[in-house]
Amino acid sequence: MTYILILSILVFFLIHSISLNVTLRKSLIEKLGSNNGYKAVYSLIAGVSFTGMFLILRFYPGSENSELNNFVFDNIHKVLPLASILIIAAYIPNNHFKKYLRHPMLIGLTIWATTHLLINTQYNQDIFFFAMIAFNIYMIIGIETRDKFNLKAGKCSWKNDLAVVALGLIGHVSLIKLHYFLSGVSLS
Repeated sequence: MTYILILSILVFFLIHSISLNVTLRKSLIEKLGSNNGYKAVYSLIAGVSFTGMFLILRFYPGSENSELNNFVFDNIHKVLPLASILIIAAYIPNNHFKKYLRHPMLIGLTIWATTHLLINTQYNQDIFFFAMIAFNIYMIIGIETRDKFNLKAGKCSWKNDLAVVALGLIGHVSLIKLHYFLSGVSLS
């Protein structure tokens, strides 16, 4: 199962890396006939690989490789709401999080993956979280390199910032409630 997990991770990350190569992306859009065709194939490949990762991590977490880090477990709830807020910030336009951090989703996912890597005791999940951290850093560097002369910052709204925080906290509470269903790990 570990090999299938690694393959799923590689496919998921490779399909997301296409956005860093503008020439390749344009070529694929032309070959698939339209932007909608490209998005359909992209979504299908990303969806299948994500489903593979999810099923393996949920039902075949791997062997125990360490003991639970109680310090991290006791303090993780102080950091994870920030990750949820940053992930939501990527989807709401004209907010200060996006303006100043530029990559709130990638930063939020890195925080999420790092906290889970620190607390995790399962081999396959460690592979996933470490790969997620490395990929997010790769994407931040790649996007900054690709867009270094195309820095756009719209006028930000405090109203949008409040929406980001409120939706981020609602998302965080929802994930806490659904954590056992999604991961098989109870938080109580």
